[in-house]
Amino acid sequence: MPDWGYDGTRCHVNFKEVADAAEYEVWVGAYPDGSGAVSMARAKKSGVLVNGLRPSRDLYPLGDLFRQARAGQAPSQGKPSNVFKIRLVDAFGMK
Repeated sequence: MPDWGYDGTRCHVNFKEVADAAEYEVWVGAYPDGSGAVSMARAKKSGVLVNGLRPSRDLYPLGDLFRQARAGQAPSQGKPSNVFKIRLVDAFGMK
């Protein structure tokens, strides 16, 4: 937990980086099968801060990466990561 401001609405997402990735995208959904997931953040490297989450609710983040484009081509989308469950807690006592 952070030293201050921990209200369960944001968290850092760390992941294994891939050598040819141009960008990573973090999606968050309310269901373990990934249905209804919404893109919450894009990053160039691991440790991205995801905002706008709801405390005391099961959430299922999954990641995706966009591989670097070759000359004259659009970036290709990679395979999504495995889904895992998180439940953030509103532990901010200074309200």
